[in-house]
Amino acid sequence: MSEPPDSRTLTPADLLEMIVQLRAEVAGLRAENAALKDEIRRLKVYRRARR
Repeated sequence: MSEPPDSRTLTPADLLEMIVQLRAEVAGLRAENAALKDEIRRLKVYRRARR
């Protein structure tokens, strides 16, 4: 979806498409957040092991 239509002209299909896209973005951000947390944990363990 390039440019969102004027809010007064949104159809249920437009809204559904926006919801699906936002859910996909949130899922992607959650996965990225989990990966970053795993990396932080891994680095903490590595740092402790080097002491």
